Amino acid sequence: MPELVSIHSTLHFSSFSSSCSIPPSTGYEISATTTTTTTTTTTTTTTTTTTYIYYYYYYIFHHPVLGSFLQSTGVKKKIKEKKKKKKKKKKKKKKKKKKKKKKKKHGDKRSK
Repeated sequence: MPELVSIHSTLHFSSFSSSCSIPPSTGYEISATTTTTTTTTTTTTTTTTTTYIYYYYYYIFHHPVLGSFLQSTGVKKKIKEKKKKKKKKKKKKKKKKKKKKKKKKHGDKRSK
C-alpha cells in the first residue's frame, strides 16, 4: 500500500502536463486556457475562460469494487475563472427641446 500513497502524492496539478504518465482514458484530461480580446471604437470586451480539469485517483481505480464504479462515474474537480467583461458606456447626447409658440385663439378679437 505505500506505493499507492506515493503515486497519489505525485498527482498534483503541476505534474499533470509533464511528468504524469497515466493515459487519459483512465487518468486525467487537461484542456487549454483561452483568452479572447475584442476591441472596437466604442466597446472593449475581454473574456478569460479557464476550462475544466478532470482527473481520477489512480489508486482508487485499482480497487476491485470502487474501481469499476468510478470508471463509470468519475471523480471530477472543476477549476474555473469567472468570465470578466468590461464595457465602456456610450455618452448620450442631450436633445434640445423646442419652445412652442403660443397661438392666438380664434375667439379672441381684442388684439385687433
